[in-house]
Amino acid sequence: MDKYQDTKEFPCPNCSELSPIPDQGATGLRVNFFAKSVLDAGGDHSTSSKDTLINGICLQPGEHVPVVSNCVECSREMCNVCGCTCNHNSFNFTKPQKRLLTCTESQNAKKLNPSQRILYCKIHSKEQLKYFCKKDHCLICQTCVELKHEGHPLVDIEHTSKANLRSAIDLGRQQSAKYESCIKEAHVVKNDIEEKKTITRVKLAAERKKEHDKVDAKFDKKETEARAVASASLKDTEACLAKLKLEKETVDGSIKQLEILRDHGHPSDIVCMLPEIHNKRIAWSIPPDSKLTTDYNHKDDHVKREKRMLFEDFLDIAILQNDDIVKIGDGYATIYDGDFNRKESITFPVITGVSYKTKEDAYVIMSPSRFDFYNMNNGALLKSVYNPIQNATDFVIDQHSEIVILAHDSKIIRLSETGRILNLCDLDGTSGREKRKGVATMQVNSKNDIIMSYNGGIAGIRLVKDAFRKFFEYIPNRNAGSNMYAHVDNNDNIITVNKAKNTVELLTPNGVYMKDLIPPNAIKYEVIQVESNSKGELFVGVMHKGSSNMCMFKLRYRRQDGTIA
Repeated sequence: MDKYQDTKEFPCPNCSELSPIPDQGATGLRVNFFAKSVLDAGGDHSTSSKDTLINGICLQPGEHVPVVSNCVECSREMCNVCGCTCNHNSFNFTKPQKRLLTCTESQNAKKLNPSQRILYCKIHSKEQLKYFCKKDHCLICQTCVELKHEGHPLVDIEHTSKANLRSAIDLGRQQSAKYESCIKEAHVVKNDIEEKKTITRVKLAAERKKEHDKVDAKFDKKETEARAVASASLKDTEACLAKLKLEKETVDGSIKQLEILRDHGHPSDIVCMLPEIHNKRIAWSIPPDSKLTTDYNHKDDHVKREKRMLFEDFLDIAILQNDDIVKIGDGYATIYDGDFNRKESITFPVITGVSYKTKEDAYVIMSPSRFDFYNMNNGALLKSVYNPIQNATDFVIDQHSEIVILAHDSKIIRLSETGRILNLCDLDGTSGREKRKGVATMQVNSKNDIIMSYNGGIAGIRLVKDAFRKFFEYIPNRNAGSNMYAHVDNNDNIITVNKAKNTVELLTPNGVYMKDLIPPNAIKYEVIQVESNSKGELFVGVMHKGSSNMCMFKLRYRRQDGTIA
């Protein structure tokens, strides 16, 4: 028990269950009175003689000889000389009886089962112990019952001990069988776990190899594509460079011819060549087609940027119904396909005021007196409509071909397609008290709602019973104004350019933020304009910071099935 002092518990010697150690140590344990009485009775008879036994040696005065026999009745050990002095067959307690055992009898006595020993009463030495007194906690004989224990609760020691032992043994065997069953079940579970562990390890190894093969194949493909794109870009660049050199040599040769004509030609010859000179002036007023294509390698998980195209200058970008791109300059326009391949150049009117692009490929320019409609495919004037509003800041052509004008005082005026005023109202019914900060711009969606951008946010304006009402407002930062520009795509999603943060954001048709198409600090250019086509591609016009160079690149933000990429 001493070695378990640190744990304050020790295992029972019989059942191995942990039991608390009393503060008094072993002396504090409860006494098993039944066992104590049996031990006391047996020990009393074994020491009733004056003989002393040490390690099986009989010690009579002056004797030191081996023990060779035992008393059959009391099992007392004796030597060849000694005899048992216990009174087994006489009622005279003082008269001793000696009985000698032969060697054979001694060996037979040794073979007796301890359970067959006869225990006698300490008080009535001729009486066998038969009962256990529950009141006095001691073993007694029949005479003790009659003399001192009459009426006490008694237990027959032989019947009770065997019955209790039999019950305990049966219960122990049942418990052992249960443990055996549990052990077998645990072994089954253990084997199942080990088998599953092996299967899982094999599967994980196979999946790991499969994923590694996928990754390797993916990046091998990307590497192959990158090499192919780089080779194609390099080839295109070299071809463009050769073309530019050849065109420059042609221009230089024409210049020399004109200089010779200027210095040595007759005025009549020069007058005859005026149509040719005029054509050269038109051709030379268009900047060189310095198209350079390369991969746009900015890492951005939101979008897939494809090619970019460099320009010297442009004033506006438009997308035609067939998804061709129109780059509008000062007095000219150049048309490209969706991959930036040049198709043709046309003369185009000079932009002198606010403009708007309609879905029917018309480019409308507003002046103080009229609206001029031009065909973006060839630059021809389609029609002119009278403008009765002198203080207009922006306008749109809605789905009904009506002209909706935003005035400086936040009034909105609807004009018919012939220029007749249909109605005039204050935005939000505020009579001009609530004014948007900065210059506002307008777009229109398929539901004829007006999407207005201003310095600070985006607002959705809807015509309700001849009055315009705001049905949403998107303000990215209420503590700081942001110069915003809005574009509406074919699915009525709103693409906003936040010029203060240099970001491009995608909103739902109701003005709810969805994602960044170009996050903050993603590119080193200044975004100035965005236009989308029917394929889910966004064309972004940017200006190089620190210079006047402009370029355009495209990114895919919508998949072929129409979902957002």
